[in-house]
Amino acid sequence: MNPAKKNYHMDIELGNAKFLVTIPKLFTPINEDSEQVVHSHVGFELHVVSDGDAVLETGQGSIRLKKGEALIVPPGFIHENISLRNGMETCFTFTLEKSGTGEKEGEYSHIKSVLSLVTEPRIIAAGNKYYEYLERIFFEYYSKRYFSRERILSFFRLLITDIILDLASYYGLATEKEWGIQANSYMLVSAVMEEYVITRFKSSPSLKELSSIVHLGVRQTSRVFSQCFGISFSEYIKRRRLDSAKYLLAYTDKSFGTIAVECGYHSYNGFYKIFKKSIGMSPEEYRKKSGDKEA
Repeated sequence: MNPAKKNYHMDIELGNAKFLVTIPKLFTPINEDSEQVVHSHVGFELHVVSDGDAVLETGQGSIRLKKGEALIVPPGFIHENISLRNGMETCFTFTLEKSGTGEKEGEYSHIKSVLSLVTEPRIIAAGNKYYEYLERIFFEYYSKRYFSRERILSFFRLLITDIILDLASYYGLATEKEWGIQANSYMLVSAVMEEYVITRFKSSPSLKELSSIVHLGVRQTSRVFSQCFGISFSEYIKRRRLDSAKYLLAYTDKSFGTIAVECGYHSYNGFYKIFKKSIGMSPEEYRKKSGDKEA
């Protein structure tokens, strides 16, 4: 993957919070002899080391990063370019603004309270997770497929949400009481929850796993999920599976058994019973009806 020739800019909205994101470079190869420039940024800068290790020189000393670690640098903090050894890294910068008018609380208030605690460079151990998001972002950027920009926006929302939640956890602000989150204000984590379901509904999604991702208890995750989507976690999984099955039945010639497995069902019999009860007809009848409509 070749480095981008131009900076890439994007606005990411999470509720009433808007992030202005700039990627000054993509995957960066080793270049130990590059000129070191002392500088600072008007926004936050995030470095993610995918392989090898790296060093950031500051007036307060050296900060060493290992593979799988990320480093967030606050606005106005003077430092040199990051130096790499036997590895690759990428970075982007972001600033935070409030979108909309009239709302004093909401996501902007919570996010600002977390970022205000980052007064010096802070290492975050979850760099691999961020890097996986960035890989998907860059794939969409270069592939130029339909809906690539929409997918990039989605992945960036997930990436930024994880960064905020990880920082909140680090600073001890990960509980509902300390965040001051109101009962109906969970848009910050809804994108993470939705992406989890989209990527896992074909396998074995669980509330326990999701709760560890969003840094909430299992019961609280269940409640928040219902508030975000209007239905329970299990019902949402069921709907995703059925929607996927309906699409495959209508637009592909895959066998019924194959469709059952691809949609997360362990057997065709189980798939058949759930599909007929929910849709009101068997998979065979649904496929025939869909074919008749096209004809």
